[in-house]
Amino acid sequence: MKEVVDKVNQVGKFFTNVDKVHVMYNRIANAQLKRPAVTRFATNFEMLQSLKTGRNPLEFCVCNAAWVKKLVRGEQVAAFNAVTHIIKDTNGFWKDVDKVMAVMEPVVKLLRLVDGPRATMSKVYFGMGVVVAKMRTLECLSEVEKADVEKNLMYRWTFMTSELHCAAAFLDPEYKTHTLRDTEIREGFNIWLYSWAPSELLQNDISKQVDIWVQGLGTLGTQNARDQASTKTPALWWKAFGGSLDLLQLQAIKLLGQASSSAACERNWSLHQLIYGQRCTKFMPERLSKLVCKN
Repeated sequence: MKEVVDKVNQVGKFFTNVDKVHVMYNRIANAQLKRPAVTRFATNFEMLQSLKTGRNPLEFCVCNAAWVKKLVRGEQVAAFNAVTHIIKDTNGFWKDVDKVMAVMEPVVKLLRLVDGPRATMSKVYFGMGVVVAKMRTLECLSEVEKADVEKNLMYRWTFMTSELHCAAAFLDPEYKTHTLRDTEIREGFNIWLYSWAPSELLQNDISKQVDIWVQGLGTLGTQNARDQASTKTPALWWKAFGGSLDLLQLQAIKLLGQASSSAACERNWSLHQLIYGQRCTKFMPERLSKLVCKN
């Protein structure tokens, strides 16, 4: 995948930076090729998508009679030849682009869900399951490639997931039928439950409310509640139908109302270091906390 992304970047850089080549491409194509950017989300995927869309104009350019080495300066001839070979698909380049995009597309879709503005913590667990299942059915990948891709995905999943994701998944009304038999989700939910529930209430009141949720009794099992389980956000659903579970409802709304993120917590510490390092140590704790949280 890295080799393909590097080749795509090479093509995009050449067609963007060489003026005569850039003008030739713009005369043929209706859209410009995108280049990778550090701050742009899913930058490599967007670059690949842009190149795939512009495949016909690119091939038209390199097959044009005007596509000669005189278009570029002497030091750019090597890049001219390399880009020409890439676009002419001498080594199955476009097939590799399709393969990489097939792998990246469901992953990018999940990342957009995770890092989106909505409270989607309860959707992450099932979204990852969909991605893994999709990878196993890709015909463009060999069995060895599927194993490598799944290994990388599960490594990232282990790094990113937590008991909060399991607890949120357990309390999401949309996926209720999928969570009752999942031991990992139930274990994560129990850990979350013991983290906040007072011991004197856990054995009786809260346990009874959890059983009511699992069995779907009262207002939780009405037809209206089932119909809105997939249309309402989980937090609003609990606010509307979980009134009889007063102890569990409040905590469920708090949990299901949280946004998720695929970024590592270490980024917050590095930001903290930039704000409160050796060169800048005069902030009061309250001011420092506001700066870190806002960023």
